[in-house]
Amino acid sequence: MATSSHEKRAQSLLEKHQIKQYMDDIIYGFEVEHGKPASDIFLKACEKLDVFPEEALVLEDSEAGIDSAYQAHIPVICIPDLKNPDDLHQKRCTTLLKSLDEVIEYIIKSN
Repeated sequence: MATSSHEKRAQSLLEKHQIKQYMDDIIYGFEVEHGKPASDIFLKACEKLDVFPEEALVLEDSEAGIDSAYQAHIPVICIPDLKNPDDLHQKRCTTLLKSLDEVIEYIIKSN
């Protein structure tokens, strides 16, 4: 997981929703020189996980995150939270989904 959220907040949410154990690693914004919309955070995550950016997949809810993934050449699925991305950012996404529940089904259908 690559997040711009503060470590304490991110850890709290992961524990609250009982998903922390599913994360291989977590990269926080303070670990990189440039935050989103720069690509640093996603490229660092790829480096730590030893995967090429084109082999990764980003799930994002913000335009800054979409820009970050796009600049890193990582496919991005947008799951809007507070607002839908504008037309430019929608074009930068592989797809827009309504919920995280739809991600696995989308990936299976895409392969």
